[in-house]
Amino acid sequence: MATVIFIKYFFIFYCSLYTSAKLTNIKSTKYKLIFFICSLVIGFQHSLIPSKYSNITFFIAITTMCFLIKLLFHCTLLTSFYITIISYAISHSFYLISSIVTAFFGLLLFAKMVENILIRQILVSCIHLVLATLLFKIKRLKRGMPFLLNEKASMNKIGIYISFIIILSTILIKLNTINTISAITIILILLCFYLLYIWWHHRIKTSYMKRMTIKELEFLNKEITSLKTDNEILSALVHKDNKIIPSLIMAVKDYIAAYENSSSDKIDTALGNDIIKNLETLLLERQNTIHSCVTLDIPVIKTNIISIDALMNYMIQKAKQANITVQFDYHFSNTCCNFGEMLSNCISENELCTLLADMIDNAIIATSCNHHSDIMVNIFSDLENRYTIEVSDSGIPFEAEVIVNFGRKRITTHKEFGTGIGLNTIYHIASTHNASIVIDETITNDRYTKKMLIIFDNKHSYILKTNSRADELRYLSSRIDLQIEK
Repeated sequence: MATVIFIKYFFIFYCSLYTSAKLTNIKSTKYKLIFFICSLVIGFQHSLIPSKYSNITFFIAITTMCFLIKLLFHCTLLTSFYITIISYAISHSFYLISSIVTAFFGLLLFAKMVENILIRQILVSCIHLVLATLLFKIKRLKRGMPFLLNEKASMNKIGIYISFIIILSTILIKLNTINTISAITIILILLCFYLLYIWWHHRIKTSYMKRMTIKELEFLNKEITSLKTDNEILSALVHKDNKIIPSLIMAVKDYIAAYENSSSDKIDTALGNDIIKNLETLLLERQNTIHSCVTLDIPVIKTNIISIDALMNYMIQKAKQANITVQFDYHFSNTCCNFGEMLSNCISENELCTLLADMIDNAIIATSCNHHSDIMVNIFSDLENRYTIEVSDSGIPFEAEVIVNFGRKRITTHKEFGTGIGLNTIYHIASTHNASIVIDETITNDRYTKKMLIIFDNKHSYILKTNSRADELRYLSSRIDLQIEK
């Protein structure tokens, strides 16, 4: 029995430490020996101390892990406590899932084998370890919860509360004798684990959107600083011109007057050449000064929505670095439709910026892969006052696998460029507002190869317009909600 207890708590503690390293996106390889030794100690502690003192052993394990994380990961004590609680909750949840899986499949396939409690515990622990490893193979979760280290503790309270419920619930469970209370508690733990998973996804998305906002602000501040510098240079130039140009005008007038009043046919060519030389010098100075003000070359988007203007100017410059031209236009069907009305009744400002950023980013990647250089962004309303965001590009078409899994799971065919988060975010925002997503590959314009449209029509449709995927139609049709139009 002591051996069974040792194995159980050794793996629970080891998986907790492994999870804590993954949650903070720290490579656990160099800490494996430390994790192993500490898990041995905790495992022996649980096996040697009577079960009636389980609360004490639990407290010792939590405290040990908390201080170990603080020491190894160099974080605050409060942060290490949060990481400990969430890691322990995930590990206990996986232990419960492993126990259920072992009981279900063991009784069906290996009934006699799992009657041995030691063998059963080894199977549970092996499955436990596999689940802990597989969790961080999920692309969106593979970087863990870096926000635990970078953001205020108040932002993580929901996850902490859910983790506390999971940990406290495990105390009530007696897997050997399943009764009503244990059954309800198992369901509660599984539900809380699902909520923890949802919270985790939500926090990653929130962090992603926050990083995008910070990047936009940084770009805007950089542009403001650059514009101020250019303004100072041009102000000095104007100040100098106010003094030099009038004197040159006077010199030209005097030169012309002297020629008109002179009775001689001789012209003072030296004076004329001197005036021309001064004018040429003045012109050269101005050309050099204007060329040095690189920000004057930046197209300035004016929608009167600061965040959209900043984002579009940033995306234009980002595309320009890849030799891609981004054009932006907007027009509305009547005076009732405008950006203010769109942001009030259709989509939030933050969501609109996120949609534009992700759609343009995908277009830049596709265009870069096709060695072309044209992207067109258009926001407009039709005669029925429905708003549409349209991004056309001269890039490669979407892979069939991407179209089928769009919004279902993260997938990208260009791993060196993208992660697939952008497409998932686009689908999620469109779904939130019941907007239709249209991928149109039937463009007749030679400049563009495809376009993606988000139409706020309250239909929540998903449409592919194509005339070149005959070999892929069967696979594409496997997605039930995808409407294929030829």
